[in-house]
Amino acid sequence: MICYLLNGWCCPPALLTPLQQALEAEGVVVVRVPDVTLEAWQDHAAWQAWVSQWYQPGGCLVGWSHGGTLAWQIAHQRADAKALLTLATAPRFVSPNNTEGMDAATFAQFYALAEEQPAQCLKRFQTLMMQGDSAQKSLRQQLKRAYAERQDISTTEHAALRHLATTNLAEYPLPSPCQRAHWFGGSDALIPAQVATQLPRSRVFDGVGHCLPLRFVSDIVQQVRVWSAL
Repeated sequence: MICYLLNGWCCPPALLTPLQQALEAEGVVVVRVPDVTLEAWQDHAAWQAWVSQWYQPGGCLVGWSHGGTLAWQIAHQRADAKALLTLATAPRFVSPNNTEGMDAATFAQFYALAEEQPAQCLKRFQTLMMQGDSAQKSLRQQLKRAYAERQDISTTEHAALRHLATTNLAEYPLPSPCQRAHWFGGSDALIPAQVATQLPRSRVFDGVGHCLPLRFVSDIVQQVRVWSAL
C-alpha cells in the first residue's frame, strides 16, 4: 500500500521521519506530500494539478492537524482513496462554539502574531503543541531540535492559516468505500477532545496533546497495516 503523509501547519518534516521509517520497515511505500503551493491555495485548477503531482488511487492518506484537513478534502474530491487517518484534526479549526474548535478572537490574535512576530509565533505554537501532554519533557527536546532553524513563516503558510480558518469539513462528505479513523489527544490545547463525539470511528488518547504522530508511531503503523490487508 502507498501511504501519503501530510504534515501539520509549520511543522518541520523531521517530525514525521520516525513514522515514515516505521512504515517503510513494514513494507509500506511512503510518499511525503509536498507543501501546497501558493498558486494552489489561490486557484482550483492549480490545486488539482498539485494533487495530481503525487496522488495515486487506492492509497492511505494520513494527515496530522492541518495535514488531516487537507487529507480529508482530497479523500472527498478524489473518492478513490482506500483509507483516511486524521490525527488531531477538527472538522472546524475555528468555530463559534469553543467545544468544537478555536474561537475566532483567539485565532485572530494568533494570526496577527504570525504576521508581526513570526519567530515568537512559532515558539508559542510549539508550547501549544506539547501543552497538556504527559510526555512534555521528551516532546520539548524533539520540537526544539526540529524547529532549531525555523524563524519565519512563509506567505504560503499564511495562506494555509486562512484555509484553516474558513474550512468546514462537514461540507466534504467522505465516500463510503473509504475506510476512516480520527484520533485525538485528550489534553490537546489546539483541538478540543469533545470533537471526537461528532465523528465515527474516533479515538481519544488520555493525557496526550497535539503531537499524536510523535507519540503513537506503532499504533499508526498498525492501523495502516490493518487497512492494507483489506
